[in-house]
Amino acid sequence: MKKEPITKEYFEQAEKVIAFANKFTGKIEDRLDYIIHKFFEIYDCKVNTWYFEDVEESEVGNLWDHMDQDYITSIWIDINERSKKYNNYAFIDKFGEVDEWANSIPTRWLFEDFEQEVIDGKKKFEEKELAKKARQKELSEQKKNKNAELVEKAKQKLSKEELQALKRSK
Repeated sequence: MKKEPITKEYFEQAEKVIAFANKFTGKIEDRLDYIIHKFFEIYDCKVNTWYFEDVEESEVGNLWDHMDQDYITSIWIDINERSKKYNNYAFIDKFGEVDEWANSIPTRWLFEDFEQEVIDGKKKFEEKELAKKARQKELSEQKKNKNAELVEKAKQKLSKEELQALKRSK
């Protein structure tokens, strides 16, 4: 089926719309750039560059291919020196859920002040991890103490001769 030629006016109108849309894209990418840099700054890291997955060298890529209502995805970063202290850049978000850098950010951060959420969430996550480690240590100590009690009870049931044989076998 033959397609009719377009008019010069149609073409010029399309150019204007695309130029207008590019202004919006530029502002969104500027905000995204700020978010990425600020996020890693909170974790004591400096971002050299960032880009979307599957782009040519020295290009950022097309924002619209990687963004939906929930997340901007496939963001790859190059940072100077990854902090040894953090291995996953985890935090507890404002909804109480554990989140972490997974090459994506919530789209909502484009239109929210997210900084305090990450600062507070990082601290909450660290506190949660410390409490988890303390609980694991406590459980380990309890298990060790329980084992020691069981050994002592078992030894009490042994005769002197059996205890001496046990000591010699060590």
